[in-house]
Amino acid sequence: MADILRPDEIEALLSALDKGEILPPLEDKKMFGRFIKEYDFKRPDKFSKDQLRVLQMIIENFTRNWGTFLSAKMRSVVHINIDKIGQLTYEEYLRGMTQPWVIVVYSAAPLEGNALFEFSPMLTFGILDKLLGGYGGAYENIRELTEIEEAIFSTVVNDGLRYFRESMKEVEKITPRIESIESNPQFVQIVPPAEIVLSVSMDMQIDDFNGLLGFCFPFLLLEPISNELKTKSYFSSNREVDKYKPLITDHLKNIKLPVSGKLGSAQVNVRDVLDLEVGDVLKLDTLLKDPIEIQVSRQTRWTGRTGLSGKFRALKIEKEAEDF
Repeated sequence: MADILRPDEIEALLSALDKGEILPPLEDKKMFGRFIKEYDFKRPDKFSKDQLRVLQMIIENFTRNWGTFLSAKMRSVVHINIDKIGQLTYEEYLRGMTQPWVIVVYSAAPLEGNALFEFSPMLTFGILDKLLGGYGGAYENIRELTEIEEAIFSTVVNDGLRYFRESMKEVEKITPRIESIESNPQFVQIVPPAEIVLSVSMDMQIDDFNGLLGFCFPFLLLEPISNELKTKSYFSSNREVDKYKPLITDHLKNIKLPVSGKLGSAQVNVRDVLDLEVGDVLKLDTLLKDPIEIQVSRQTRWTGRTGLSGKFRALKIEKEAEDF
């Protein structure tokens, strides 16, 4: 006869399972001719694969259109890429943000509840710098937004929500509206901590700097339109997408890009930099006969020569850069 566990042994075994000290064997995942899928009761999947596929297409459409708009507005090359789309608890989602963070709480009538549109501080201050005439780039002095900065950045967010509304209209006609802008994730409680949300992580590249942004959609917010979030329903109502392509092309043609010629560069230590004066000469790493780099938005596109065109200095393109 097999050994029978005593009550205290059973209690100790159950306690170890609750603490995660003992995990059940997972080698055999096929029973009665079927593959068995693990189910996490603490974090159940509420969005189906089909719904996730449609939501990804909506976000991809949004990133293309908003990126084109931002390129024209900031006169820079803007790319927005989707890093990851996944579902997790709201508590886990909040743990992924630090303080301060730029968290936009917005409503999407007629849907009930709120969603989040979040930006890393580095991206936020980089965008503000570009809009105010600067060069953008990495911003190390991380802090909360001032009232003036928040007002300016709200216009950027409203533009983004407008393009998100356009991307959503084939599924549901919504009216996004900013409810508040927060900096502390712990103060943003749009759903209970254990509620499942859809997290969309993205990366925005503006010229030579980048930053993180993302969406957070509670399942309770999207549940009323869950039937519309299916591939068949989405494509049946999305036949007019191609008509926007000429409009996007026209927007791209009007973007002004900075073109410059790079003569060369030099490595100078800090001591020499501090001693530099007017009249000093810096020796570059290029020879007089070497071609110069002709750059578009700080990316080398061609090589060529410098010269004059009338009263103006000019660049003559000789050939395309090898690594372009």
